[in-house]
Amino acid sequence: MAQTAKFDEFRGLSEQPSSPPPKKHWGMLVLSLVGVALVWYLLFWSRAPETEVIEAVVVGEEAERVPINHAEVTDASTDRGAVAREGYRYKVRIEDESSDGVAGVTHIGGLVTFVPDARPGEMVIIEITRLKERTADGMVVKRLPEETIAWTPPPPRPTRPPMFTPDGVYTSVVLELGKKGDAITKINGKVVFLPGAMPGDRVTFRVVEERDSAATGEVLTREPGPVPAPEAFERPRPAMTRPPMFTPDGVYTSVVLEIGKKGDAITKINGKVVFLPGAMPGDRVTFRVVEERDSAATGEVLTREPGPVPAPEAFNRPQPAMTRPPMFQPDAVYTGKVTDIGKKGDALLKVDGKVVFLPGAQLGDEVVFRVVSERDSTAQGEVISRTPAAP
Repeated sequence: MAQTAKFDEFRGLSEQPSSPPPKKHWGMLVLSLVGVALVWYLLFWSRAPETEVIEAVVVGEEAERVPINHAEVTDASTDRGAVAREGYRYKVRIEDESSDGVAGVTHIGGLVTFVPDARPGEMVIIEITRLKERTADGMVVKRLPEETIAWTPPPPRPTRPPMFTPDGVYTSVVLELGKKGDAITKINGKVVFLPGAMPGDRVTFRVVEERDSAATGEVLTREPGPVPAPEAFERPRPAMTRPPMFTPDGVYTSVVLEIGKKGDAITKINGKVVFLPGAMPGDRVTFRVVEERDSAATGEVLTREPGPVPAPEAFNRPQPAMTRPPMFQPDAVYTGKVTDIGKKGDALLKVDGKVVFLPGAQLGDEVVFRVVSERDSTAQGEVISRTPAAP
């Protein structure tokens, strides 16, 4: 009976469910796996790839033709025919400094070379680090203080004494319009730009900015007047090779077609272009010719009667057909403020992103206008009324 009892007790213990291993056992297992993976990585994947080295032995005449960099130094300070090559070394004298002052400037065979951390007058050995189309970059390898010389910076470029005084008031006649639409006059040969004036205006102005070659003025008063004769522009004119079309005392009538690049009105007589300063597109003018050349002539307006701007076909230039729906209505009236002057001297503004040219208006004018022609990107307007900007 005792043995049976012990057997039953043993069987009961063996039938009890086994308890799971503690959590710390799982943690040790994970750490072991991580350690094995790290050792595997260090042994097999962390090795740097070996660089393939190709060696060749060159002998005889061929060896002389192969450019091999032996770290030799070429004296470019005396050899003006030296050729800069990347990775090669040169002895140079720093001649100047860059505009920002962070690098020295030298030349290797005429090639401008920038050398950071070098100062004018120093004799240094440099290595070319980068070659560009017109310049090169180098770094200092060695300084040669025994050959360094004192450097005297070049004198600043002389400037001319100012012609105008800040509080001076000057009087002149506007000669023409510049490329950006500003009026131009000259005082003792110096060009003065006068925004807001027109050719022929007699103006008083003060100078707000002066440079060596030109100045910019602020118009104080302006009085419209006749446009100066062409000789006032001080530009030589080529001699005529064809018989003249106009007579000196002849009076001609035409309609202004457009504004030229310099702001002069343009018409045509028997195919010849005639510039009419002071007129506007659409004007019916009488004029006499004051100068004639083979390809064009310049006239003086005697009378002008404003009229509708000619249709684009009058310009004898093909206009591209519109591919977008028109933005403006032919009989509608629009308002806006002139924001700029175009290359041909026309005032312009924008309506919902589309540029509208308004001949006859001035910068800053509040205008009422209608559109007489429209293209995909621009439109041509006719000014009905304008309110000049406050001075």
